[in-house]
Amino acid sequence: MSRVSMKSMQSGGTAAADLLSVAPRLLVLSMESAQDFVSRATSTLPAMPGIDAVRRSVVGSDDCGCDIPETDCPPRCVCEFHWEGSPGEWFHATIRVRNTSRVARQFSVVSTDLGGVAAGKLTVAPARLQLPGGAAANVAVSYHVPAGTAAGSATAELLVTGAYEQCVTVRLTVQPQSTITCEVAQGDPPRRVRTMHWYRHWQCEEPCEPPRPSTVPVPGTPSTSVRPAQPTG
Repeated sequence: MSRVSMKSMQSGGTAAADLLSVAPRLLVLSMESAQDFVSRATSTLPAMPGIDAVRRSVVGSDDCGCDIPETDCPPRCVCEFHWEGSPGEWFHATIRVRNTSRVARQFSVVSTDLGGVAAGKLTVAPARLQLPGGAAANVAVSYHVPAGTAAGSATAELLVTGAYEQCVTVRLTVQPQSTITCEVAQGDPPRRVRTMHWYRHWQCEEPCEPPRPSTVPVPGTPSTSVRPAQPTG
């Protein structure tokens, strides 16, 4: 039996609370830089208020965690499909493409060549999408493992291109073709024996199946039939 799994590569974004605290943190860092510059330039100026006091007055807490929030670039590969099965099997998956911008945009989804024990490309339908801002659509992905494919692994990428390019990785693990065997042992026609009532000491024997002809008639040979005997008066 085939097995499929999916692993997401995306990381969480910046929290809204961090974005709201950007301005106070920038103000504190600017004052820290200004105080350091003035202290190095002259020693005759009166002492400036401590930065801790300024931090408390601006942010309202001693421990403000005044680091500027950062965001990372989105990952190139958004997620990974893992298909595991035998030659002759079909695999299916779905990619949901969403346009998060406010303007309409065209997206394309294409497959690279499978590298490894498998050959060819993954089937993608539809290969192009025209999505308004905020809209989403599904793209069906499928692959048929050819008969006779050797055991091993293969990898391909589904390239999703809109304003920029991202990908979905597909890993295929081909297992040896598994078979099961059932042995049917048959000889002479079987018969069953049943015991009659306990107070009668004999048995009844009857065939399990109706008798079948043991030979096949040769074409052109006249067949013979036997009529049942007529009763005599």
